[in-house]
Amino acid sequence: MQNDSKRIIYLDLLRIIATFMVIILHIAGGPWQSLPIHSINWQAANIYDSIVRCSVPLFVMISGALFLDPNKNITIKQIFSKYISRLVIAFLFWQIIYCSYYFFTVSTDIKSIIILFVTGYYHLWFLYMICGLYLITPILRKITEDEKITKYFLILALFFNSIIPLLLKIPILSYFNTPFNNIVYHLTLGYSSYYVLGYYLSKKDLSKKQRKIIYGCSLLGFITVILGTIMLSNYNNKADELLFATSYLPVVLESIGLFVLVKYSKNCFTNKTKQLIFNLSKYSFGIYLSHALVIDLLSNLKINVYFANLFITIPLLALLIFIISLIISFILNKIPIIKKYIV
Repeated sequence: MQNDSKRIIYLDLLRIIATFMVIILHIAGGPWQSLPIHSINWQAANIYDSIVRCSVPLFVMISGALFLDPNKNITIKQIFSKYISRLVIAFLFWQIIYCSYYFFTVSTDIKSIIILFVTGYYHLWFLYMICGLYLITPILRKITEDEKITKYFLILALFFNSIIPLLLKIPILSYFNTPFNNIVYHLTLGYSSYYVLGYYLSKKDLSKKQRKIIYGCSLLGFITVILGTIMLSNYNNKADELLFATSYLPVVLESIGLFVLVKYSKNCFTNKTKQLIFNLSKYSFGIYLSHALVIDLLSNLKINVYFANLFITIPLLALLIFIISLIISFILNKIPIIKKYIV
């Protein structure tokens, strides 16, 4: 870990926020998929689920802000020996934990356990994705060395990753899917766009006017995901997750707005608040890795969101899971080898 004096306070705060958002995402998703779409509780699940769709993009943007900085010396050797190797070790450790849990509580079928071990427990896909971004980090760092090329990259990402694919979901425009796919365009697709975006926003000095425009667009993004999902779900008479896609423009706007908002709130913290943020942030990876186990264990104890109105129970249960996962992460961080490689 970095010394406190070298840490970036708003990135630490974003990491905490994104971690809590992921927990909400994973406890709101079940009710969102299973409850009747016209019920109040489904509306609650939809609101929470819509708001936290920018959680994973925020994680990626944080990584981009740190790893794509040309002033930070990161060699290809370090990427493999220090960063990717740590993720692989963490993945293997937690997969043993989760597969053991699966064996004792769900199924003893060896084939299904092997498949689960290879594919990863549902939240550990993130480690695969981050490894992929680490692999192309040296290439992307060449792009971020030049501001004009960085902007060009982000413009391409905006159209090819966020706007055009969403527009092609409109039935009358679906005929253009074939020519669009025949371009065989991949460079700025997926989470690489968020990776570069995080770096760009971390370095970009935005005026108050620009920030107000960003906040307005971000609010529009949140509203679009919430109301658009309600409209699409009503139209199809089932829960429709089209606008939940992290690559589409509404979630991109959510992510940009929250990133910028937290970045420019960094001067509002007292020294005690900063220290609290630093302390919580260093346990966030362990919280992320362990929270799915906590969710499942609580569910086995019949502790879930259904005991009252979901507007109340989702954040309450998320807070409980966050605290328990924090305790687990705190304990694991006290074990030297575990701290270095696992959390």
